[in-house]
Amino acid sequence: MRGITPFRSLPSLASLFALVLGAAALASMSACSEDDTLGSFEPEPEIDGGNPLPEVDASEEPADGGLDDAAEDAGADADASVLCSPDGLCHLPVPVSDSLRAVWGDGAGTVWVVSDKGDVLRWDGTAFIVHANVPSPLSTIWGSGPTDIWIGGESGIFHGQGATPASVTFTAISYVPTVPVRSIHGFGPNDVWFVGGVSGWEGEAGLVLRYRGPTGDPTNDFQHDPMESEGVAFTTVWGSRPDDMWLAATGIAATPQGARVYHGRGDGNGGTSFERVEVHTGFGSMSLLEVVGAIHVPETFIAGNNWWNQGNVWSGAIHPPDGDAGAVVWGGEEFGSSVRGIYGTSKSDIWLVGDRGRIRHFDGTKWSPSRVTVDKFPFVKNLNAIWGAPNKKEFWIVGDGTVLRKTSGVNP
Repeated sequence: MRGITPFRSLPSLASLFALVLGAAALASMSACSEDDTLGSFEPEPEIDGGNPLPEVDASEEPADGGLDDAAEDAGADADASVLCSPDGLCHLPVPVSDSLRAVWGDGAGTVWVVSDKGDVLRWDGTAFIVHANVPSPLSTIWGSGPTDIWIGGESGIFHGQGATPASVTFTAISYVPTVPVRSIHGFGPNDVWFVGGVSGWEGEAGLVLRYRGPTGDPTNDFQHDPMESEGVAFTTVWGSRPDDMWLAATGIAATPQGARVYHGRGDGNGGTSFERVEVHTGFGSMSLLEVVGAIHVPETFIAGNNWWNQGNVWSGAIHPPDGDAGAVVWGGEEFGSSVRGIYGTSKSDIWLVGDRGRIRHFDGTKWSPSRVTVDKFPFVKNLNAIWGAPNKKEFWIVGDGTVLRKTSGVNP
C-alpha cells in the first residue's frame, strides 16, 4: 500500500483569531475512479423569512441542566454496562479512545461511526466493534443504506460496499485535486455530494464533487462542480432534495473574510446552479466564521461558530421562485462555547452538541440544556456530531471517546 501524503486541516478558530490580530497590527503599521493501488480495507476480526428565534434561556450555562420531557427515557431495563442520565442520554461502551468525528445510521439498527485515528466503528445491534481502519483521520460519513457507505477525511474518499454490514469493505477513491473531505450528503446510491478544502492566509482550495453513479466509464462517475473556483474551503453540504442544495465554506484569505453560504437549484439540465447567500461577516460576536452543520425541517437552521469560538444558530430566508437567494439572518442564539453538530425533526425540536459536553434542545420557544452526566462529576468531553433516525425514535451523539444514544421511551 502506498503512503498517503498528509494534508492541512482547517486552522483552529483560536489560531485564526490570533492571526487576525497579527494582521491588524501589521496593517496599522503599514476526474475520478476507484484506485486499486491503495487497495481495500478489510473489516477487522425552510427558512421562515428570517424571523429570529427566541433568545437562549438564561439558565442554560451549566452543562447539566434539565429537560422536562425526557425523564421516561432514563427508565430501567438497560444493560448493566449502559448508564443513562436523568434526561435519557445513555453512555454506550466504546472499543477505542479516539475522538469520534461523525455518525450515520440506516434507521433500522445499523450505525456507523468514524474517528480521527481512521477507525470505522459499526454498531451490530448490541455493541460497537472496530470494523475497519484507514491510514488517516476521518471526519465525515454518509450512506444510502447499511451496506453502501461513503466516508471522507484527510486523505480523501473511501467507498464501503458489501452483501451485509459485517462484510462491507472500503476502497479508496482517487480524484484531482486531492484535498481533505469535510462533509458528505446524498439522495441515493447514485447521487452523492462531497465537499472539502484547505484554508489559510496564503489562500484556499475547495472541493465540490458529485457522484452520479456507475456510467461504464469510471472517469465520468464523479463530476467536479464549477463552485470549486470560488476560492474558499468548503465545510458543509446539505439539502432536502437534489434541486434544493446548500453549501457552506470558510474564506480566510477571501474578501470579506468568514463563512460563505450558497444555495443551489436545478439548472434544467440535470445539474445545479448555486447562488451566494448573504451572511454576517466581520469579527464581532455575531460574525460567522464557520458552518458546522445544518438541518432542513422544513425550515433551514444553520449551526456555526464566530471568530471568538462561540456557537451560533442562524435561520435564513427561503430561496423564493424569483431567484433571489435571500439572506441568513442572526436569530439571537449565541452560546458561550463552540457548537459542532445539529439535528432536528421540526422547528420545535432541534438539538445542538458541542464542546465540554454541552447538549442543548430547542422546543420552539427556548433553548434548554440537557443533562449528560451519570454520576456526581461533570461530563466535559467534547461532542462532535449528532445523527437522528428517520423514524424520529432515536438519535446518536459521538465525541471524544464517547457515544451517547437517546431513544423514545426505552434505553438501549
